[in-house]
Amino acid sequence: MVVAWAVGGAMSYLAEWYRRQVYCSQQQAAAAHGKELVEAQARIRAQRQLAAAQAQAAQRALSVAREKAANEAKSEFMSLMCHEVRTPLNGCLASAEMLLETELAEEQRELAKTIRVSGSILLSTVSNFLDFFKIEAGKALDIVRCEVDLTELVSDVHCIIDAMVGRSGEVNLLHPQLCTGLTQHVTCDPDRVKGILLNLYTNAVKFTRAGHVGLRVG
Repeated sequence: MVVAWAVGGAMSYLAEWYRRQVYCSQQQAAAAHGKELVEAQARIRAQRQLAAAQAQAAQRALSVAREKAANEAKSEFMSLMCHEVRTPLNGCLASAEMLLETELAEEQRELAKTIRVSGSILLSTVSNFLDFFKIEAGKALDIVRCEVDLTELVSDVHCIIDAMVGRSGEVNLLHPQLCTGLTQHVTCDPDRVKGILLNLYTNAVKFTRAGHVGLRVG
């Protein structure tokens, strides 16, 4: 009886120990499986985020490429148009120069000068557009340096503004003045200097309801 009881107790202990071992193994396996599942989900999320980032980068690169191509096409078209405009404009300027070499009445000569100077400013504006396209393309600007007669340069700009003001009587355009002792001939880019003076003159006339507008160079 004692032996049977001891054997039965040992068997019960072994069965309980085995059950606990199996339970622990199952818990460890479940924990390992859960950890693997969490890691797999993390990898999937990381892959999805990477794929989304790559898709966004590709989309941005495509947008940049399209914008660059559109800008290049626009710049090429505008540059071509500017060159096409310059050809007939140079013809008009040459005709104005030839007209000034003929015998004209004083008023006719002033009108011919206005045509010549206005055409020169328009040609300068076209050149400014070309400069802008050069800047967009990363090219260096061409700066013209030559000796010019300062009095003639200022007078040319004055003729344009005088034609713009007309005979309205609201604004009296004074003759430009050069300070005494000022160098008559200067080295500069005449078209760009004319553009600057023209902007100053135009703004002065624009914001003057009534009165006098003049230019003094010193």
